[in-house]
Amino acid sequence: MLKKLFILPVLFVVCASVRINAEIEVDDQIIITKSRIQDRKIIITDNLGKDINYRIKGICFSPDIDGEIFYETYLKDIPLIRGAGANSIKTYRPLGAYNARGEFDHQKTRDILNAFFKNKITASVGFSYEDMAEGGLMEQYLAAFGNHPAILMIVLGNEYNYHYGEWFTKEEWLSQLKSAVKRAKRHIPNKIIAVAHGEMPSKQEYKEYTSAGADFIMMNMYRGSNFGFSKDNWNKISKHMPWGVSEFGRSSLDAAGKDTSKLQSSELQTLIRSMDHGYLFTLVDDPAKGDMEISPVIGREDAMGIYHKDGKPKIAVKTVKTEYDKIPGAVYID
Repeated sequence: MLKKLFILPVLFVVCASVRINAEIEVDDQIIITKSRIQDRKIIITDNLGKDINYRIKGICFSPDIDGEIFYETYLKDIPLIRGAGANSIKTYRPLGAYNARGEFDHQKTRDILNAFFKNKITASVGFSYEDMAEGGLMEQYLAAFGNHPAILMIVLGNEYNYHYGEWFTKEEWLSQLKSAVKRAKRHIPNKIIAVAHGEMPSKQEYKEYTSAGADFIMMNMYRGSNFGFSKDNWNKISKHMPWGVSEFGRSSLDAAGKDTSKLQSSELQTLIRSMDHGYLFTLVDDPAKGDMEISPVIGREDAMGIYHKDGKPKIAVKTVKTEYDKIPGAVYID
């Protein structure tokens, strides 16, 4: 039974000063030692052995704007994330783990994770199909950083169900997933292993993911101003996983380039009020996404950010922060 001893906007509360990676000293923060799914909740265990019910108030973070920037903007981006009231980011590839030459930069990875930890932002770290290959980037990353206290979970793939037969077959994806989950749990047995599915998975797809070992299934959902009955439908499919949205959002431009920033703000307000856990797509506009209309109810993909490319806020930022601030990010469990 939950007992609200403390209601916190973010995960961290006062504790003794601790040293992370023997490089930086962080005061007044709890260390995440474990994360798990239990009773439709995300439960994390702190360094004092106390359990916390964690709520994701998230933003998708993919800083490779125009396909030319990799991790260079993270110090400028952190204030934008905090300014939107978010307590967590979801990435598509591990920040700092690679650069323009595809090299794995250990020091930069450490710097980035330490910076997010210091700013009380957790990370759900994404890995692609290629990253998940045996001995590949996923394993290299998890061996070095998987137990870092900034990492809430890892997320394997991103709506690959839309690309069966185009990138690989469904059977190839599930085989890769099963193998990757097994290897990931060797490195991080105490962290959540999640997968991101396009829209609501069927009961069969749910069974396939759980049979592959996934702890948590999140959904990319773009349905306009609301999620419909997706939570009710999800609760019929799963008896223990929470309802988590790995992507949701609205563009500030329509297909013709008309400014729809007020509509973006209004729809995000409604969506956040109805979600349990979610990652808003996305932090800043990315021109590399192109100007096609990905859906009649979403608008142009290159203007999905709540900040412009130069970091200037759209009116949605204030709305997102107002709504995120209403959600308790963490509650201690008695």
